[in-house]
Formats: sequence, structure tokens, C-alpha cells
Amino acid sequence: KLATGAPVVIPQVAAARAAARSKEMAKAGVGEDEAKNALVAAKEKFKIPVPGVDGVADCLKGETVVLTGLFPEVGGGSGLNLGKDRTTAMLVSFGAKVTGSVSGKTTVLLVGKEPGMSKVSKGRENKATRLMDLREMVEAIRSGGLSQVEEKPMVIESFSAGFGFRSGRQNGLALEASAEELAIAAGIVEVEEDMAALPAPSKKKKPAPAKKRKAKDTDAAPDVDDMLPPSLLAPPPPPPGKKKLALPPPPAPPPPPPPKRKRVKAMTA
Repeated sequence: KLATGAPVVIPQVAAARAAARSKEMAKAGVGEDEAKNALVAAKEKFKIPVPGVDGVADCLKGETVVLTGLFPEVGGGSGLNLGKDRTTAMLVSFGAKVTGSVSGKTTVLLVGKEPGMSKVSKGRENKATRLMDLREMVEAIRSGGLSQVEEKPMVIESFSAGFGFRSGRQNGLALEASAEELAIAAGIVEVEEDMAALPAPSKKKKPAPAKKRKAKDTDAAPDVDDMLPPSLLAPPPPPPGKKKLALPPPPAPPPPPPPKRKRVKAMTA
């Protein structure tokens, strides 16, 4: 990684803000150079509030804050971390919890200069997350909490292009986003789905079972089975099975031998 790339500018926002600045300068009779010098002086005069001195202690207790973008008016750090460390320390000193990614528990997305499109898009999708800039956050700290500052819609002029690599590739989501996606993330197009206005999905009805028609004796057509001969209606014979071979009966036992007769000797006188 080498350095951050050129920001992705939203033309509609940049043109509108440039026209507004020109109108204000012409109205005040201030030249462009004088306006730039006044802006630089305002950034140099930025002072981090201190709990109990110029800010209400623990006024951010219970808030979960995520930072995105650069905070050059605070100073400190470089690259994509410009001013983030000091801003994080300020938030923590007033009781806030600072995390690195937007989630369902994020209550505030603090947006700096050239924020990341991914975090901004997630913050806008999460209805519980409030988008604020550093000026509004400092005002809330000095007033006693977020509820003391009116929530205003945020319009973003440019997004970060991410880091640039030696190959020339940059990893910023805004570089690959469509014009519609950029407009939604910048806040110049608001997309809301009103579920109540959408027609309810139609439920598919199950087809009713066909009603059996009772045949009348007078009008009923003859049954086909009655027209067939009985031989065709008889069920087919079962498949022939294996025949068992009949064994011959066992031979009869031989008759018993006749009894032997005893010879009687004749007795002489």
C-alpha cells in the first residue's frame, strides 16, 4: 500500500455547494481567497472539549460510535487515520464506546471528510444509527447529549477511494459503485420501502376436488365392463411356480417268518 487515492466526488453535491458558497460570498462581499483563509483559521481554532470544563461528563454514556473519514481539524495521525485517534479519545472521555465497524448496536456514525462509502451505506440502512459530523457531535457534548441536538439529514460531497497499490489499483467501494448507489449513499436520493403501501401477496387457492357425478339409471351409459366377455374380465392366472417332484412311497416291510414247529419224540412201550 502506498497512499490514499483521489476522492470520488459527487458532481451534483459539489456543484450545489459551490453555487451556495459563491452566493454567500457575493452576499457578504467576501472574495474567494478571504473565504479560504477564514475556513483555515476556523479549523486551526478547533478545540477538543474536556469533560467537566466545556462538556458535560458522561453525556455519551450508552452510545456506540463508529468513525469514518478524515478529521483534519482535530489533527494527529496521517493517511486514513488523520484525526481519528484524537477524536476517539475525545468520545471515550465522555463515556462513548468506539468500535471499528457498523452493526445493529451502532447508535452514531461520526462522518468526517471523504468517508468510506461502505460504512455510510450501512449506517443509512440501519434505522437505529444516526449520522453526525464533528461539529454536531461537539455541540451535543457541550449541550449534554445527543437528544439536545436536532437531527439533520446529511449530504456527503465525496467518498474515499481507499488505499492505492503499486499496481495502480484502489480498494474503495465508491470506485465500483453505480451513479444511483452513489446518490443514495451521498444522501441526495432517499429510498424507503413502505411495506404498508405494497399490495399483499395473493394466496394461491387449492383447486377444489372434482365432484363425483351420480349416474342416473335412465340416462347412464352402459358400463364398458358389462360389454366385455367374462374371459377378459377374469384376473390373469398367477405365474407358474416350481413343481415339486413326487417321491415314490417307501417299500413295505417284509412279512415275519413263520414260527418253527417243535418235534415231539414218540415214546416206546
